[in-house]
Amino acid sequence: MAKLNDRYNSYANHNYTSIDYDEKRGYYGTIQKPLYKLDMNTISAESVTLDSESDQTILTDVAIIDGSVVAGDYTLALGTLSESRNLVLTITDGDTSISAGTVTITGTDDDGTVITDSLDLSVGLTKTTANVYKKITNISVASLAGEGVGDKIKLVTAEIGLTGIFSVANNAAILSSNGSMVGNYFTAAYSNTSFSVATGTALDTEVFFEKRDSEAEILLDLGLGEYSIDYVNGLIYYKKKDSTTAITINYKYWDQAVTVEVGSVTIGNVVLHNSGGTEIGTVASPMYVKESTTGADVKTITGTTSSALDATTTINKEMELLAIVVTYDTAPVASENLIMSIDGATAGYDYVLKSVDPSLASGTDFEYTKERKLVVGDEIKLTYTNTNTRTIKYIIYYREL
Repeated sequence: MAKLNDRYNSYANHNYTSIDYDEKRGYYGTIQKPLYKLDMNTISAESVTLDSESDQTILTDVAIIDGSVVAGDYTLALGTLSESRNLVLTITDGDTSISAGTVTITGTDDDGTVITDSLDLSVGLTKTTANVYKKITNISVASLAGEGVGDKIKLVTAEIGLTGIFSVANNAAILSSNGSMVGNYFTAAYSNTSFSVATGTALDTEVFFEKRDSEAEILLDLGLGEYSIDYVNGLIYYKKKDSTTAITINYKYWDQAVTVEVGSVTIGNVVLHNSGGTEIGTVASPMYVKESTTGADVKTITGTTSSALDATTTINKEMELLAIVVTYDTAPVASENLIMSIDGATAGYDYVLKSVDPSLASGTDFEYTKERKLVVGDEIKLTYTNTNTRTIKYIIYYREL
C-alpha cells in the first residue's frame, strides 16, 4: 500500500487531467497537461434539494400486545418496501405508564439476508432501526411494563436511508482543490477534490466511487450519510442520514471558454480543403479562404454560338471552378459529343471533366457541378461540332481565390 500511496502523491503533484485506480495498475494518471486551458469557476453554497418520500406504513396504530407475538398477530399493512429503508417505530403511551419493553423487528435486506433490530422502550418510545429493510416478516413485543388502555404501536419507513442522485447545476466535471485537473477520492487521506457539503446534516462522509458498478450497486453500498462522486460527469450518489432535504455544496468546474496555451509548435504538410473536397490552400502558400459559394464573390463567364462550339477560357488568377452549364435551344439529333475539359498549365495534366452525346440523352441542358481548384495557366475548354447548328449557350461559374 505504501508504494501505491507514493505513486498517488507523485501523480497528484503533476498536472494530469485525472487520476484513476486499477487493481492491477494501482494509481495512474490518464492525460498529461494539454496544450490548452479551460477557464475555471468556483461555486460556493449552491443549493441542492435532496429526495424525500412519503412514509410507507408497515403497521398502522394498533393496540400493543405484550408477549411473544408470532407473524400474523399483527396484520402488516405493507410487508415488502419499494426501496430498502430504515424503519421508525412509534409507541403511543395512552396513560403515560410504559417504563420498559422490547420491540423486535425481523425481516430481510436487498440480498435476502435475515436482519433483526431489538428496540428498547425503556429509553424512549420513538426508535429508528439500525438495519435497512426490504421486507418485514415479523414484529414482536416482550417484557412490556406499564401496559394500559390506549397504548398503540406504529411502524413506518424513515427518511433516514433514502437514496438518490443529483448533479451539479452546470453538469460539468468536478475539479481538484486547485482546479488543475478532474477531482478524485480514494480515501480521506488520498484525495484531491474541490467538492464539499457546506451546510445541511443529511450527508457528511464521502466514499470511493466505483465506476464499474451499476447505479443500483453504488447506492446499495452506501452507508447512512455517505455520498460517492462521479467526478467526470458531475454526479453525486447519496444516502441520507436524517430527514432533512436542504443542503448547499461548494465545488470548482471548467467553463466552456478555452484559453490556448501553446509554446513552440511546428506544423508541416498542411493542406486546406473546402467543403466540396477541393484544395484551396497550403501552409507554404497561405491564402484568404471564403467558404460561401453564393453571393458577390461568385463570378460567371458566358458565351453563345450557332456554329461549332470551341470556347477556351485561360486562367489568369487562381480560382475555384464551381460549375459549367451548357444549353441547346433544341435537342440535337446528330451523334457527336459535348466535351468539357481542362488543359493543364503543367504538361500531362489535361483531363476531361465531362463528355456526353446530347442526341442520346435527348436533352437540352447539360452541367458539370463538382468544385475544382484551377491555377494560373490552366484552360477551360468546351467543344462541340454542332452539325445541326443548334444555338448553344454556356455559363462557367467560378470564384477567385
